[in-house]
Amino acid sequence: MEDNEAESSHVFDDKENLSPEKIFADILKSCEEYTTEKVEVLMLNKSKILSLLKTHRPLKMVDYFYGLTGNLLKNRCLIVFEWDDKRMVRHYYKHFTKHMWRCIKCKQLYNHNLVSTCSYLFMVNGIVFVPNNHECRPRDYEIVMQYQKFLEEGNPQLARSMVHTVNFDFGESSHAYVVI
Repeated sequence: MEDNEAESSHVFDDKENLSPEKIFADILKSCEEYTTEKVEVLMLNKSKILSLLKTHRPLKMVDYFYGLTGNLLKNRCLIVFEWDDKRMVRHYYKHFTKHMWRCIKCKQLYNHNLVSTCSYLFMVNGIVFVPNNHECRPRDYEIVMQYQKFLEEGNPQLARSMVHTVNFDFGESSHAYVVI
């Protein structure tokens, strides 16, 4: 197991068997792994967090990071590792509300009437909550990172061209089309 996999392994590997109350208690025990907020602040939103834990799972801070949007905006894109395989990620962008983020791939499928709903990630007191179920396939970490590299280098045109020439879905990507 790689270092980042060891760091992010947690009690949620068997998430179906844990009640929201048990998960919340575990978050409080290791609060510093999930957020920079204090336990007292989390307690103020306990009912909201318990409600989210029925359909979402919390992420430790090592399990996600901020990326750039296609318009080079910071803090409006979250890249989230899949809980059981760090080669796969989900890509979210900030929705209109302060605490809600939409899955990019689910939104694309929804726009083409291929799925009936979009998956949302929520952020409450600095804790990221991802949906337990998704309509879309996860993305390939390496391809997403190449896309992000182009954006960080200030080349959104090249990043956008990837969207039209490379399949970002995990297991479907062909690195032959990626210009490095």
